[in-house]
Amino acid sequence: MRHCAKIAEREYAKIDLKNVTHPDNLVITSTMMPSATEVPAPIVQKKEYFNLREWRKAYREQHKNEINNKARDEYQAKKDDILRQHILWNLNQSQNTKVPKQTSIDRYNIKYDENLKRWF
Repeated sequence: MRHCAKIAEREYAKIDLKNVTHPDNLVITSTMMPSATEVPAPIVQKKEYFNLREWRKAYREQHKNEINNKARDEYQAKKDDILRQHILWNLNQSQNTKVPKQTSIDRYNIKYDENLKRWF
């Protein structure tokens, strides 16, 4: 037979062999599986995972001034490069702007490559 022991216990009638004196005196008992009231419910422990989103939110609230000052300082230090990249993205990717102003070309040293058809 190709089934597990649990299926065998559930499906086949069990014979109580304690009081057997004659084959006609056999008593069929219920299954040997414990009833639902006897089996305790499994204990489920909820596992706590590290919540990165909440941690970041709390960190930003606690260090708000420090983060803003650092971002402001970095922007001031790299302002020309950031603005140049923004203009190049608008020209090459976004295509909202077709030609940059002459002041931007002079200030950020922007050139057009005819072979690649891109601003750099």
